[in-house]
Amino acid sequence: MSVISPPREFSAAIGVHPVVARVLWQRGFQTIESARGFLDPDYYVPAESSELQDMDKAVARLRLARQSGELIRIWGDFDVDGQTSTSVLLLGLCAAQTRVGFTIPNRATHSHGLNEEGIRRAHAEGVTLLLTCDCGVTDFEQVALAQSLGLDVIITDHHDLGDHLPDTCAVINPKRLPVHHPLRTLPGVGVAYKLVQALLPDQLEFHKSLTDLVALGIVADLADQVADTRFLLQLGLDQLRTKPRPGVLALLQNAGVAPGKLDAETIGFQLGPRLNAAGRLDTAHVSVELLTTRDAMEAAPLAATIESLNQQRKTLQKSIEDEALRMLAEDPSLVDGPIVVLNAPHWQQSVLGIVAATIVNVTNKPAIVLTSPENELVRGSARSVHGVDIHGLIMTQGHLLAHSGGHPMAAGLALKREYLTAFREGIQRAALVPVPSVSRSPASADSEVMEALEDATEIPFVIQPQDATVELCDALDRLAPFGRGNPRPLLGVTDLRVVRIEKFGVGRRHVTFHLRDRAGTQLRAIMWRGVMPQTIVPEASVDLIFTLRKNEFKGRSEAQVEVVSIGLHHNKDSADQSSVSDPKPFATARFEVIDLRNHPDRDGEIARIVSPPNNHMIGRLGNWLDLSPVPSLLVTDAPPSGEEWRLALAAARPQTVVLAPVATGETTDYQKSFLIALEGMVKVARRRGDAVDDLQIQRRMAARVNHRLITIQAGLAMLQSLPSVDSEAATRLEQLLVETRAYRSYFRSAPATALTRVV
Repeated sequence: MSVISPPREFSAAIGVHPVVARVLWQRGFQTIESARGFLDPDYYVPAESSELQDMDKAVARLRLARQSGELIRIWGDFDVDGQTSTSVLLLGLCAAQTRVGFTIPNRATHSHGLNEEGIRRAHAEGVTLLLTCDCGVTDFEQVALAQSLGLDVIITDHHDLGDHLPDTCAVINPKRLPVHHPLRTLPGVGVAYKLVQALLPDQLEFHKSLTDLVALGIVADLADQVADTRFLLQLGLDQLRTKPRPGVLALLQNAGVAPGKLDAETIGFQLGPRLNAAGRLDTAHVSVELLTTRDAMEAAPLAATIESLNQQRKTLQKSIEDEALRMLAEDPSLVDGPIVVLNAPHWQQSVLGIVAATIVNVTNKPAIVLTSPENELVRGSARSVHGVDIHGLIMTQGHLLAHSGGHPMAAGLALKREYLTAFREGIQRAALVPVPSVSRSPASADSEVMEALEDATEIPFVIQPQDATVELCDALDRLAPFGRGNPRPLLGVTDLRVVRIEKFGVGRRHVTFHLRDRAGTQLRAIMWRGVMPQTIVPEASVDLIFTLRKNEFKGRSEAQVEVVSIGLHHNKDSADQSSVSDPKPFATARFEVIDLRNHPDRDGEIARIVSPPNNHMIGRLGNWLDLSPVPSLLVTDAPPSGEEWRLALAAARPQTVVLAPVATGETTDYQKSFLIALEGMVKVARRRGDAVDDLQIQRRMAARVNHRLITIQAGLAMLQSLPSVDSEAATRLEQLLVETRAYRSYFRSAPATALTRVV
C-alpha cells in the first residue's frame, strides 16, 4: 500500500494533519484554494442561482404574482426533503410579501407528486400559481390539468428526468445541468433555497437563516455531499449548532441531543426519522408547522406530536421488519436474485421505505418492498446500494407500472396486482445486465464509469498502530461531514500479528480482531458482517485496511478501528518465494479474495483453487443472464465497466472471488473489430426473426462480446447510419470503447482491495 504524498508545504499552508493533507491531495484538492474551499465554507465560492435553467422565468413569474396579489400554492412532498423544501419556500415567499399557502399530499391516499383532487381544490380556492418542490418533473397529466384550469405551474424538483419536460412556464431541476456542474447534486431543498436566493438577492442574513433546513434535507435525502451541496451542508450544520430554530431545538430535546453535539449522523439517525414519521403515519403538515414556527411554546406540542408518531412508527416498522426477515429465513430463494422483492397484502405502505433500507443492510442487495391490499394497486418503496440505479431498473418495467418516481438510490412505484409476477421476473432479469438509465441524460450515463473508477481507486494511507488515536480521529474530522461523495478516508497498517479473534452480535455475524505489531503495540479492530477466510487465524501476520471513527461513551472517547479488508501479510523483501506459488487470500467485509492476475502459473492455480462444478466462471461474460449465487466466482476476463463488475458481484454473492483476467486486451474493444462482430450478430438475429431493437436481444449481444449495453446501442445506431456514417454516432461509439479499454486496463492492474470495494 502506497500513495504519492503532496508537497510538505501543502500541509503547512492549509494547517492540517499530514494525513488529512494527503487525503485532500488524493481526492483532487491539490491547490491551496480548492483545499481551503473544501474544508472551510468561508473560502468556497458557490455557483450562482441563475445557472439553473429557467430560474429567471420562475423569479419573473413569482414577482408578477406578488405585484398582482395572486394566490400562490406551494405543493410539497411528505419526506424530509419535501418538508424542508416546502418550509424554505414558505418562509421565502412570506419574506417576499406574497399571498402564499402550502399543501402536501397524504402518503396513504395520494402518494407522491401532484394529484387531480388537490389541483381542482386549489383552483376552487382561487389559486392561480402552483409552485412545486421535490416533485412534479414527471407529472405531465397533472400539469396539463392545472394549466387547463388556468393555473400556471413552476416546477422545482431534483428527481430524475423523463424523456421530456412538462410544458410549463419554468422547470428548475439540477439534473438538467452538465454532469460535473457544482449544483448538479442539489436535493429538492437545495433547489428551493436557490430559488429564494434569486427571488430575494439582497437578504443575505435571511438566506443564512434557511441553511439549517437545507442541511436537514441534504442528509435525510442522501444527497451527494460535493461542491455546492457540501457547502450548504457545512453552513447548515453550523446554523443548527449555534442558532437552532425553535422546532429543531424541540426535536433535539426530545432526542436527548445537545445542539453543540449535532452532526450529520444526528440528522440521519435522530432528526430525520422523527420528521419522516409525521409524513408516514399522519400528515407532513405538522412537520412544516414545526419547522416554520418562531414560537417555542407552539413548537413544544408539535414536537411532542411528532415524537408520539415516531414511537408508533418504530413499533410498526419493527413488526414488518421482523416478518420480512422471517420470510427471508424461511425462503432463501428470495435472496437468490440480484434484487430482493418482498410483498405482503397487510403491510402498511408508509414504512416500506425504511423496511427496504433494512433489507438492503441485511442482504447487501437492492430491495423492493411492496404491499398488495385486495382491490387496490400494489404499492411499495425501493432502496439501493451504491452503483445500482434502482429507479432506472424499475423503469425498465415501465410498461407494467401505474406510477413511479425516484432517483438512483430510492424510488417508489405502483402497479396492478395482475402485473406483480411479471414485474418480479422482469426486474430480476433487467438487474443481471447493465440497463440504460431512462431517467438520465446521456452525459450522466457516460460519467458513471469514471465515477465508479474514481470511487474504487482510493489508496489507503499507511500509518503505525500507535497513530490510530483520538487525536487522529479529530484531525480526520476536519474532512467531515462524511457521506455520499465524501467517504471516510481509508487507512492501513501492515505486518500485524493476530492475537485472537472474537465473534459477537446477533448471529455472531461481526468480528473483533485483537492485533499486535512487532514492537508490542496492540490494536483492536471490528469487522461488521465479516466473512472470514480460513487463512486468518491466531498468530497469522496480516495487513489491515480500515476507517477510523471516534466512539464516545459515558464521557470517554476512543478511536474505533473499522475493518474494510484484512489479508495475510506479504513481505516483498523476503527471499521466501512461497507466495509466488501460494497466493495469499485476504478478507473484505464481503468476501475472500485470491489475486492471480500476475501469477506465473495462472492456469495451474486456477485448476488448484477452483473445483468444478461448485464454482461459477465468468469467461467472456456470455452467461451474464444466467448468473446466480455461487460459493466462488472466477473472473477470467476483465469486465467492460465498473457497473458490470458490481452487478456480477451482486448477482453471484460469492464467498470467494478469484481474480484471474488475462493480460491481453479484447479485440472487440476497437471500433473496426467491434462493428464486424456486431454486424455478424445482427445478421444472425435477423435470420432468426429477432428484432435488433428488442432490449433483450441487445443484452444478449452485449453479453456475447463482453461489452456494455449502451455500447451495443451506439454501435447499432452507427450501423443504421451506414453507408453515410454519422460522425456523431462514430464519435459516440469510439468514446464508449475508449472508456471500456481504460476500465479493462485498470481492472488488470489496480490493487485488489480497490476492485473489491466497488460494492
